[in-house]
Amino acid sequence: MQRIDRLRTLTKQEIQKVRFVFAPTHPVLAALDYRSNDLFRYTFGSEDQLSNKILIAFLSDLLGIRIVRLQIRESEPVKANEGEKGIRFDLLVEIFDDQGREMVVNLEMQNYRMKGSLSLRSQAYLSRMVSSQIVAGENYEFCPVIQIMIVNRLPNMKKHSHFTHQSRYCVMEDHILMPDERCRILWVEMDYLNEMVKKPIEERRMAEKILYMTRYSLDPEKQEVIQELKEKEEVIQMMEEKRMEFLRSTSMDIALMRTRFDEIDEQKIYEKGQRLGKKIGECIGERKGEEKQRRMLQQMLSIRIPMGEEEAELLQKLNGDELLLLSERYEMIKTSKDLAEQIHEIVNQRTNSTPQPKLAATV
Repeated sequence: MQRIDRLRTLTKQEIQKVRFVFAPTHPVLAALDYRSNDLFRYTFGSEDQLSNKILIAFLSDLLGIRIVRLQIRESEPVKANEGEKGIRFDLLVEIFDDQGREMVVNLEMQNYRMKGSLSLRSQAYLSRMVSSQIVAGENYEFCPVIQIMIVNRLPNMKKHSHFTHQSRYCVMEDHILMPDERCRILWVEMDYLNEMVKKPIEERRMAEKILYMTRYSLDPEKQEVIQELKEKEEVIQMMEEKRMEFLRSTSMDIALMRTRFDEIDEQKIYEKGQRLGKKIGECIGERKGEEKQRRMLQQMLSIRIPMGEEEAELLQKLNGDELLLLSERYEMIKTSKDLAEQIHEIVNQRTNSTPQPKLAATV
């Protein structure tokens, strides 16, 4: 317990040194990709000054408006009924421009393996943003919404030279926007930012710079441009600072979990069958509760493997005790196949250990 208390009371300077203390994980963490959901949310969607500045700069340029204020909203809408499919927005934000106008924006960093369902998925998310604002018995009034779908490249798209595409409500014959048009989807293809290198950095749009950094920060062939962006653009420097914060935060989480595992071994809590998932939540402070414990484990796993919808659904099969058991097997998980095998094994253990109902004797 003393070790747990010591980790909780580390100073900021001491926390910054954690990544060196836990050297075996550092080379892996240092390769964090801005396109991973957890790092994307942490960089653009944290409720702090750095993330606010990055997001305001990005959305102001991308949408062509001057945003003066924004507010991060809850990313998991409450289900209207038990049978409704649950969704989790990557980032949901309420923005206000210099004219006093309000808009709700959803940013989605899309996993490449989901390209076949992108169109339906985007429409479902946009519909949920609207339906959550409409109240029974009142008029169909809702705040304008826009969904920004960020992808490497759209499937089945004809060759073009620009990186954004609008989906809007208009009359097909003359393309005139319909009255009170309040819903639109903006598709962003990051692969088409290759053309950006032909322009001096001073002539590039802010959104281009941010998206280029997001897409190519780990590409060895793009490091000359990446380095130039880091040296000349303050917003890019802020993004790198957020990435290092995420690195330190994740290192701390792993350190806390490993320290907790040591304590569990010493006290032999695991053999007594207590609910260890809740103990991990208490140990880490703000990450209380089984669902937040699941998110933390998903964040840790995303360091090693792509965490798409399939992997997230696999984690939903585990309860608090089983999530802890999977955490103990963290070093054994190198691929998505490893994750599926470990979860399958844990679920089988639960099934096999569940007492079977006794059949009534027949006369």
